[in-house]
Amino acid sequence: MVLTRDASYRKGGRPEFPRAALRAKYGEYPLFIDAMLRRPQMYNREVELCNQQEKEGKAILIRPSRPIPVGRYEKDPDRLKQAYQMGMADAEEKLPQIRNMLTRV
Repeated sequence: MVLTRDASYRKGGRPEFPRAALRAKYGEYPLFIDAMLRRPQMYNREVELCNQQEKEGKAILIRPSRPIPVGRYEKDPDRLKQAYQMGMADAEEKLPQIRNMLTRV
């Protein structure tokens, strides 16, 4: 599994968008609003599931070894290159585990 955040990252307890704003824009889609409001908890549960799968030897997690140095809308080519290089190094570090898992299957 490939994750885009380091192992310490968890979403905060509050939704990213206020309920009133979601209702105003997406009022005719109540299930979408509910999903957006539960998004932080769902994300954190999914990460815990990934961690559990890794502990049980059922998955290999490839994720940043430390917080990535870019934001959601990053445009600085040097910072993007730094994040890319970190990702490549983190993935290469997992290659022996991946090969080992593939030979067990």
